[in-house]
Amino acid sequence: MNDFIRYIRKHKLTLADDVVITSDNLKMLGEFIGVSAISRVMHCFGERGIILHAGLIHDILYEKRADERFSDGYDIASEAMCFLCDYMGQPLGTVLAVNSKGKELTIRDMCFKAVFRYINGNHKHESNIIHLDQPNLREMSVPFESESTSEERSTDVNVIMLKIGLTEKEKYTLKLIMGGMNPYRVSKFLGMSNHGIYNRVYRARDKYVKVYGVPASCNLQF
Repeated sequence: MNDFIRYIRKHKLTLADDVVITSDNLKMLGEFIGVSAISRVMHCFGERGIILHAGLIHDILYEKRADERFSDGYDIASEAMCFLCDYMGQPLGTVLAVNSKGKELTIRDMCFKAVFRYINGNHKHESNIIHLDQPNLREMSVPFESESTSEERSTDVNVIMLKIGLTEKEKYTLKLIMGGMNPYRVSKFLGMSNHGIYNRVYRARDKYVKVYGVPASCNLQF
């Protein structure tokens, strides 16, 4: 059983027809729908979809405050919350429309449709570029940002990963970390030991250092 399923069971979350939307459950319902939606379509977006999914779950499980930085994935849950706000006090099973095939569409159905439109409109054509200012990189002490030149700072991470010769497994691990997962959760997500995750990050760091050297302000110790 993964952490998110435990979270769902702990809070007794359900999207059943008789669940009434209230100020108390709006946030969790939006998060639940957001995770469910991206889970269904993330395979269409490759690594980008996995990163959005991982970032959203990380934000939910760590219960971030409103003033903390959220991942791009949390925007998906926010879209669901905004939709549900218009139907406060009504059950999720309330019928809002009937489609061309005669099927009744509930608040829950229409919320999912709104979220899928948001995902397609905002993420379908994005490339898998991860920006260099992600705080998790600094926390992991992986020197992907050199302070030597502005040109080097503006180089995107994918180009750097290619230049220093990271393996696909190393790239995938680092992108999960940059998507908002800490090493412990990455290890659980990939079914690996913490030691294995740290080894991948250390190897990536060493490959970077061989090509770019050590940034003056970078602490290379965990």
